Amino acid sequence: MSEIKINKINQSVDINKLILQAHSCDDLEKTLTEKKYLEDGKIDENEMMEFLTEIDDDKDGVITVEEFDKSYLTKDKKVDFSDLQNFNMYVTNKAAANDAQSKYFEKINSEEYQSKYGISEGFDAKAVAEVLRDAMKGWGTKEDVVKKYLDLDGEKALSDGELKEVMNVYEEKYGRTLEKDIRGDFSGFLEDKYIGRIKNAKTNINSNYFLIDDNNKENFLRGLSKEFYNATTKKLGTDEEFVYGIMQMESGLLKDFIDYYNKSEYASFGTVKETIKKEFSGKSKTELLSLYNDILVDDTEETQNIVSSEDYQRKYGVSEDFDAKVVAKILNKDIGILNYSERSVPQHPSSTETFDRYMTTKLNDAELQKVMDAYKEEYNISLEEMVKRAFSGDKENQYLARLAKARENVEARYALMSNDNKEEILKELAQEFYDGDAITIYKIMQLDTSLLADFMEYFDKSEFSSSGSVKEIISNTLNISDKKFSDSDNIAAANYRRAMSKISLRKLTQQ
Repeated sequence: MSEIKINKINQSVDINKLILQAHSCDDLEKTLTEKKYLEDGKIDENEMMEFLTEIDDDKDGVITVEEFDKSYLTKDKKVDFSDLQNFNMYVTNKAAANDAQSKYFEKINSEEYQSKYGISEGFDAKAVAEVLRDAMKGWGTKEDVVKKYLDLDGEKALSDGELKEVMNVYEEKYGRTLEKDIRGDFSGFLEDKYIGRIKNAKTNINSNYFLIDDNNKENFLRGLSKEFYNATTKKLGTDEEFVYGIMQMESGLLKDFIDYYNKSEYASFGTVKETIKKEFSGKSKTELLSLYNDILVDDTEETQNIVSSEDYQRKYGVSEDFDAKVVAKILNKDIGILNYSERSVPQHPSSTETFDRYMTTKLNDAELQKVMDAYKEEYNISLEEMVKRAFSGDKENQYLARLAKARENVEARYALMSNDNKEEILKELAQEFYDGDAITIYKIMQLDTSLLADFMEYFDKSEFSSSGSVKEIISNTLNISDKKFSDSDNIAAANYRRAMSKISLRKLTQQ
């Protein structure tokens, strides 16, 4: 189906959902009647497409404000284009328009809409703008501060409505846009991530989907799917910012989009997940797949009960009295880095018992994520970089793998998933393990015992095992001989033995 881009906004709008302000409906009806598009009392997609094509002067598939102004549509008054993204009306007559408008205002005034997309009571956009500007002005960037506000799971994450308000205040106060400063201070996947987030707020993509009638949601998803395909598979070079925007949509819309795309004609070139894996690499790939896997967790009352349980919080949560800054200082002291500068060379520690204990047993993934953020804030260097400077060989690989595992946080999601979604995660892990290097092997072999046992059973029964069992791949990749495997203190071998005991116990209880 054809799409028209309105006023070159970076969002395709299906012709069947042309957005018009209510006061323009009489003009539209009159124009369409004069041009005999309404002879049968209604207008269908083809008729609307024909009308829009006619007023598209330069035939570029984009209807601009100027082209609207020159058309029959706005002979005696102009459409208010600031409202184009907020009114989804498939207009056939005035009664239909009024009904659509009534439903629109009912939704926009609802508690659900205001809580998701509005501005919370007491929100101070000026104060947030000042904090963000301070984080990016001058030499160096306080990445952790920006993360708190722009990350979807940041401590002070902004709603789309709040972010738009901050952007307006920011530009008014400093004479420069927040988007421009983000581009100036960030690069790579973080730039793509935050710009994608800003564009989502600008286009109101989440609130628009909430507001449109259920009958038109399929058209919305169809247009979005075409854009995703054009930005990735079809395009020479991937539009990373657009994809980050898509993957940061709210969970309900993201789920609907992925489900629609994976059943559409575009999926013949690859599903959403396959497209991400094909088009991205490194941290961008890891981050986007993590966002994808987040939506596999069903948001149900049962899930919420599990999350609030003492056992789940102990394994995957962060306690109120946990102090990430204190732990960061303990780790820093133990690996012998007193004051870091660009030119300093860290000492190679003679003993790292405390560091090892925190990295292997004392911290869960959520706590370690907090510590990594605190370390970067305190010492202006990532914990990953510090590990690379302070360690080598197996120890370096083991610790880097542990940090990567914490960032992906797969265990917490896996604990909440249905069996069907769990299998998707196991397949993903199996592919990683099959393709992986030493760090990947260490990362997977540091999963908690229950998940690791599930993975090992899955892998050894899958097509991936044709190149060798889990044990054989560990032995070959990490150079652990079969003779030493049974009593090696290597963490991968030791965790393999624990998981095998878990598998054996399962088999006994099933008999």
